Amino acid sequence: MKQLLLQLLRYSSSILFFLLCSSTVFSQSIDLGNVGLIKNKCVDKQKKELYLFYTDSVVVIDLVKFSKKSSNKLEYGEGLLGLTVCVNSKIYFVQNGGGKLFQLKDNKIIRIDKSFNHKMQINSTIFNYNDTNYRYGGYGFWSNRNFFTYFDKTSSEWDVVSPEGSKVLPEGTQQSIVTIIGDDFYVYGGFKSEKFKPLNHTINDEVWKFNIKTKSWKKIGTTDFDTSNHIVKFPVNNDYIFFNSFKNEGEFFKVDILDNKKTFYKSITFHRFLNDIPFYLDGVFYCYIVKDFNTSEIQLVKRFEDEFLGEKIREEKFYYNNETLYLSIGVLVSLLFISIISFKLLKWNKKRKLIIPLNNHLVYKRRILNFDNKSIQIINLLLKSKKEVVSKDILNITENSDFNYGHNTRIMNGKIKEINFKLKEILYIKNDLITFKKSNSDKRIKVYTIDKSYFFIKKN
Repeated sequence: MKQLLLQLLRYSSSILFFLLCSSTVFSQSIDLGNVGLIKNKCVDKQKKELYLFYTDSVVVIDLVKFSKKSSNKLEYGEGLLGLTVCVNSKIYFVQNGGGKLFQLKDNKIIRIDKSFNHKMQINSTIFNYNDTNYRYGGYGFWSNRNFFTYFDKTSSEWDVVSPEGSKVLPEGTQQSIVTIIGDDFYVYGGFKSEKFKPLNHTINDEVWKFNIKTKSWKKIGTTDFDTSNHIVKFPVNNDYIFFNSFKNEGEFFKVDILDNKKTFYKSITFHRFLNDIPFYLDGVFYCYIVKDFNTSEIQLVKRFEDEFLGEKIREEKFYYNNETLYLSIGVLVSLLFISIISFKLLKWNKKRKLIIPLNNHLVYKRRILNFDNKSIQIINLLLKSKKEVVSKDILNITENSDFNYGHNTRIMNGKIKEINFKLKEILYIKNDLITFKKSNSDKRIKVYTIDKSYFFIKKN
């Protein structure tokens, strides 16, 4: 009862905060209607305008006056759902996986390229540089790209940026962050494919820099930061902000790639009302927030930098490299540091060889294993049990009420056989991890156990 009252009090405080904000800060707001009708968005930073593409119209918002400027009927085809980018106040829609490129002209979305849907750059990163549309990386045909392409306005086709001045190349990635500072393109985050198992995707932990003038790559470090765990991410000048979710709680952080810094901030109540990814312009955060929790209506509101970021908690380095190590410590300290790192690596390597069970998936060597939900439930049941598990408990997981007991038993046996086969393939072992025998108390009952030595189980 006490815990319930605390939850009610916390919820009431949030609602009170929202109502107070609605009459103060949120008084400067623009109603955007039903969020489900908004199919795309694009910001023109030169004109300081926001374009909202609805199912049948395009609405332009003047961000300086903070008011709706125009609303016109929109004619479009397949291009509306592409990734948007604004170049010299011209709005483009880039096809996610292929080469198709569309442009907004006279409230019509028309195709302007001579390319085709090659599906070779799925989840590539779209950006503009020197008034030209670029894209980096992307997945297709069991591999990731590790190069930049750009749209050639003369030929109306995409062309590759050859890294002819480089002696090293990064591994191909998808969903990476690209930050442009001068003539340098900083690339980090996203996923890469395993070398010998291209269907398996792992976290990209490397940070690279590409100079567009010299056409050369340089690896500047590695990071332990996993961008895939943060679904809300958006640029703030040369930095990037990362949230765990739209209802972010606890803390969030900002990455300054140029100064190699990751700054943590305390999340504020306002963040709970975010409905979509904000954008930043001229010192102001423009946020899409929930207007009414009982409907799908949203608003656009403004928050200044000190209001949005909240309290600063701490700073950390974003990436690490040998140059920083050698400049910061002497020979003796270096030897001590290496000894400590070696010990941690041995400990980490031991853990790395084990399967890590989480709530709803299994992780092995930093990749998520392909097990369905019922398989994970069975494995977790066996791992958490301090004694043998009877077949009835496993049958409760796999049972289908439409089938009889005999059919359900065959399904359970097939599921255990499938789990054993996958685990043996992953670990390169011959013996089954899940075994059974007859119960000591009742020979009619089968009891199951799992070899826990192949799993990393956290102690409570």
